[in-house]
Amino acid sequence: MKKILMIIPSNYGTISRCSLNLYNALREAKDCEVKVVMVHKYRTGFEEFENCEFFMEGEGSFIRSLLQSIGRTRWIKRIKKDFKPNLTISMLPGCSTLNVKGKGNDCKIGIFHAPNTQIQGLKLQYMVSQFSYRYVYPKLDKLFCVNKGVYEFFLENYPWIEKTKMEVVYNVHPINKIKKLALESIENNEELQLFKEKKVILFCGRLEFIKAPLRLLTAFRQSILPSQGYHLVFIGQERQVLWNELKESAASMGIDQFVHYIGAQNNPYKYMARSAALVSSSKSEGLPGVLIESLILGKPVVTTNSSRGVWEILSCDEHYDANLQEEFRTTDGIITPNTHDEQLNVEQLALALNEIVDEQYNDVKAPFLKKVTSKYIIDKYLNCIK
Repeated sequence: MKKILMIIPSNYGTISRCSLNLYNALREAKDCEVKVVMVHKYRTGFEEFENCEFFMEGEGSFIRSLLQSIGRTRWIKRIKKDFKPNLTISMLPGCSTLNVKGKGNDCKIGIFHAPNTQIQGLKLQYMVSQFSYRYVYPKLDKLFCVNKGVYEFFLENYPWIEKTKMEVVYNVHPINKIKKLALESIENNEELQLFKEKKVILFCGRLEFIKAPLRLLTAFRQSILPSQGYHLVFIGQERQVLWNELKESAASMGIDQFVHYIGAQNNPYKYMARSAALVSSSKSEGLPGVLIESLILGKPVVTTNSSRGVWEILSCDEHYDANLQEEFRTTDGIITPNTHDEQLNVEQLALALNEIVDEQYNDVKAPFLKKVTSKYIIDKYLNCIK
């Protein structure tokens, strides 16, 4: 019996969902016992993690986190001593630090989702992360990077970490579950009428600045889609009170009757399956799961050049261009510029919206999907056990 310990940051949010998908996949593997522990527990987290052991409720400041470092280390050492894992998997850098400090004879795998350059503006956090990259993470047995951009970041910036320890291993996506959920009916009558009678372009993600929903709204206005009867629907948790601004902007543009917000949904897939295409207008991403989920359901995508990860998802990363100035077409979707010139970004996004509804995108192939199946990824983990 292989004993696998997972250390996750919390029971809430995108990383927690990735953790849950991996947890469920590992539980389906033969001869495996899986235990999940979390640093922070929130009251509104995933039910599957409800009974998991945790270090503290809620989340404190970064300073408080530093002060609690010794306590967390003792906590994880005790867990490893009692559980005696063969393999410990840690999500995000902080948990990977815990993984190493917890010691033990287990194989230690750290999962890295993004470069630490994202926190350069936070000087103290960045200094601590630099220390960890230099002295802690080289002690991991494996560093799994969820996309090629993160992998190349390690190669370029941290040459003291052995290359043989690094590998690109994508997040698990429960393909069969997503397809099953997509078959569920839409219960709300207004939503049902919208998706049944109208042609929908879908935005699915948090309404916050980094996702650039206003960029999409402006591009939709500049496209020919409103005149062809298409509607733009936003799904996701509202952040920074952006929906009120979007609603006012849509009204000032004269397209408010074509723009809708239906909030966060437990099952976004039933809406995704009934849409013409999905759009990601983000300024920055890693490996955006919503694009993968759209392709699973056979729906083409439009995405900004928000990371190398979007090129991987669309199986064209050999053509990756960080300074893309015009749209790049693939068989399953279109990548548009994400530059400092917002006018260019909007114009190219509008052009892509016009094209994505063409019948040439009706037959989604999505060869990338074979790399995110449960079996393919779980084999990567289990093969690391000493």
